[in-house]
Amino acid sequence: MSITTKTGDRGTTRLRNGEEVRKDCLRTELLGNIDELGCQLGAARAVCADATLSAELLKLQRELIEIAGEIADPSRVTSAASEAELSRISASYEARIAELERQLPELREFRLPGASRLEAQLHLARAVSRRCERRAVSLDQEEQGLNAKLLICFNRLADYIWLLARQAEIDAKSGSAQPGN
Repeated sequence: MSITTKTGDRGTTRLRNGEEVRKDCLRTELLGNIDELGCQLGAARAVCADATLSAELLKLQRELIEIAGEIADPSRVTSAASEAELSRISASYEARIAELERQLPELREFRLPGASRLEAQLHLARAVSRRCERRAVSLDQEEQGLNAKLLICFNRLADYIWLLARQAEIDAKSGSAQPGN
């Protein structure tokens, strides 16, 4: 099967359910942003020397594929199965957020990205995650009925990536980050 379908030549693409939509519709915009977020996480993983964090970033990339699959099928994103999957993902983000918040020192001032390549890359991923969240809100407004768990997932994901970036900054400043990070 060829990657070339030629539907894109007309400015359209097909969703998972076969529906043909414009490439600039909110749903395809959100899917493109999710793809970009996955790439940003992959770039962070490529400069990450910590095996545990690298595995966590890979897990986030895989969860994004699951989320994108939900969004790519408009009939699925409001289903009970979708609700259960999105609830599982958002609950896992909440647990990871709570764990990191216990470990990290209290934040006393605004932080600027750039302590290390890894930290800066994670902040880029966080910013793209917030864009995904904004596009999901727009899609929900347009379609009335997007699964509310999807919005929670994006909100928690951005919070979690922000905490990962804070940890990377602390590691870089303490010298525990590996060279090149």
